Amino acid sequence: MITAPKEAIFKITHCTICGSDLHMYEFQALPTNSDVGILTVYLTPETGELDSAMQEGDIMGHEAIGIVDDIGLEVETVEKGDRVIILPVIACGACFYCKPQEYSLCDKTNPTKDMDHMWGHRLSGIFGYTHLIGGYPGNQAQYCRVPNANIVLVKAPNEGVSPEKLLALADVTRTAWDGCELAEVDNGDVVGVWGCEPIGLSIVKLSFFRGAKKVYAVEPDPGRLKIAESFGCIGVDFGTHASVSDYILDKGIEANGFRSAQS
Repeated sequence: MITAPKEAIFKITHCTICGSDLHMYEFQALPTNSDVGILTVYLTPETGELDSAMQEGDIMGHEAIGIVDDIGLEVETVEKGDRVIILPVIACGACFYCKPQEYSLCDKTNPTKDMDHMWGHRLSGIFGYTHLIGGYPGNQAQYCRVPNANIVLVKAPNEGVSPEKLLALADVTRTAWDGCELAEVDNGDVVGVWGCEPIGLSIVKLSFFRGAKKVYAVEPDPGRLKIAESFGCIGVDFGTHASVSDYILDKGIEANGFRSAQS
């Protein structure tokens, strides 16, 4: 049932698990940095912090494609039956940040105050990713309710594009492209990519697509390095080669977040 004029409901045909979803299930406490006295603890049942971020029955997931099942009266960009990509970020489209298309900073779709207290600013709402980021039900499910569908849903071809390729556009490929944009990867560049999870592997391929002359992939996991090398890059195992400063780079992209070998 539609509950708002700009809302849509879509039937999920394909979804996947993001590396960041795994952070909700894992625990890692980093040793105290003796210089600054900081102990980093991630959300975990052992710390008691997870209760404030997740609740029993929460639906996770923010990478999915599917078919529009129903739309509100003010939804104009998609129609019933359209094949769509659902974006992870939920934006209002009208606030100070949305007007210049900085949608992930939307300050209208995440009502949670905890982020303000911790970091001084909130992110936008995100599907299926804790109550710190709005508590929206995710799309690892049969159906998903989509607020502000004119912005959050992207119409896709009904035929001619495989589900796997469309699903990558929901998050991974777009994030990798943004990394290349921020690094300004261009023709003839020598690029270093730290981390060979899906984002890093996509950056490797996109760097070559944008004209990079050579790409180094820095990663301790031999399986991931093998995949990266199959794309034509040079693998660097920093477990056995500690000084990557031996390599001269034009551009460097950190693509693992913070736990590339453990995720």
